[in-house]
Amino acid sequence: MRETPVFRALHRHELFLGQDRAAGIFLVGGTAVAVIASVMGGNWFVVAGLAAFLVVGIRGLRALAKADPRWLAAYRERKGLRSFYFANSTPYRKDSKCPNTRNWL
Repeated sequence: MRETPVFRALHRHELFLGQDRAAGIFLVGGTAVAVIASVMGGNWFVVAGLAAFLVVGIRGLRALAKADPRWLAAYRERKGLRSFYFANSTPYRKDSKCPNTRNWL
């Protein structure tokens, strides 16, 4: 059987500034709105703090995307299915909260 090369451009993850797109846009957009409000209020100490928060947040999300680019998407999917998939290994456990559990004893 012959190996077929899969080029990186065909399956590259969709990132924004090297981080997950949704979290990156939320972080940059929210910080930008807060900076604009602080500049209009004349509070330069808050502006400096928000700029530091932006730098630290981008670095943290980049490290997260470097470890696993699909982590946040997988977490969101798992959170949506939390009520459907239970943490118990089988529905026959005595302490199971699964709605399909029957009282066998």
